[in-house]
Amino acid sequence: MKKRVIFAAFLSCVVVSAARAEDCSLKLIASYDMVPSDGVVVISMTMAGKSRYTTLDTGSFSNWITQKFIDDDHLETHDINTMKVYGAHARAEKYADVSSVDIGPFHQPSSKFVVEPDKDHGELSAALGNNALEQFDIELDFANKKVKFFSQDHCEGKVVYWTTDYAVLPFTMPDQSIHIEMTLDGHDMDTAFATGTSFTYLNERVLSGTFGRDISAEKEVTLYGRKFRSAPFKSLSIGDVSFPNPSLLVMPDTMRELAKEDVPVKDQNQAGVTLTHFPHLLLGMDAISHLHVYIAYKERKIYVSAADAH
Repeated sequence: MKKRVIFAAFLSCVVVSAARAEDCSLKLIASYDMVPSDGVVVISMTMAGKSRYTTLDTGSFSNWITQKFIDDDHLETHDINTMKVYGAHARAEKYADVSSVDIGPFHQPSSKFVVEPDKDHGELSAALGNNALEQFDIELDFANKKVKFFSQDHCEGKVVYWTTDYAVLPFTMPDQSIHIEMTLDGHDMDTAFATGTSFTYLNERVLSGTFGRDISAEKEVTLYGRKFRSAPFKSLSIGDVSFPNPSLLVMPDTMRELAKEDVPVKDQNQAGVTLTHFPHLLLGMDAISHLHVYIAYKERKIYVSAADAH
């Protein structure tokens, strides 16, 4: 999850003809096969004239690229001076210019991408954040391993074509990442809907403050060579969508600690000042991949069904 970075609008060339009121059909722009990965949504798409493994990251406003992309293309990086950019574990300091990005027939000649501060991304080259994705509607069909980009030129609410049994989840974008309200063991949770994250995480401050639990008492697990604490709960839900008996990885709120370093102490408690922070909960792909998802950005709604619904 990344905080907003103010750059030139991405894919500003996306223009559709005037909507025909009587035409509610979905208009497919591009379809990609999901590439097998370590639990995140990855497609192979064209950037700077080459096919790149790219993830779709609804938990991030900014687009980002990995060190692999920079090394492969010998890109020059530049300091980010306009504002602070925080990842889950570190502060991003650099950006680079990518000469072109192609999504189906749409061609963007130049875009700025944040350099991801975490170096370990294997063969992954880049990610598209919401500043790119929100120009489209996005369908994630995990049963058929497909990612589809649709035009937003359609009738509101007329998007679920694969089943009649689905739920509608309203969302907001307070920090330009997608947020939904979920309930964890009876407590409301501000939740980031994060397709660029493999696992679901609970803010350590929520574990101790809301649930009165000591992180040192939770089970220690090792995932991809990193140690975490895993906390069991009885229920996680939003409306009719539920994930029974979830075990959530607990994450320290490093974002907030980094933000405190960047905001003068005298300003931190002033009215209107909100320190950047990790959300209460981050819903990752270990949960999302069990759903069939259609994200209607213009409507600010996510339509979901079971992954195998038909």
